[in-house]
Amino acid sequence: MLYHLYELNHAAVALWRAAAKIGQSFWKNPENPLSGMYMGRSMAGSLEMFERVIRRYRKPDLARGHAR
Repeated sequence: MLYHLYELNHAAVALWRAAAKIGQSFWKNPENPLSGMYMGRSMAGSLEMFERVIRRYRKPDLARGHAR
């Protein structure tokens, strides 16, 4: 049941993630005169953090064999 909610959450934010990537490419574009200003850098950084938070990461491999 919880895994279904996890999958539903990722499906629901997929559109927001795509919009964040588009916005990030707009604000990081060197041809955009606002990209070098404080507002442009702040928007690009905010969108990058938002995209990284909702990104799907692979499950870490915890089977290492031994502990030190």
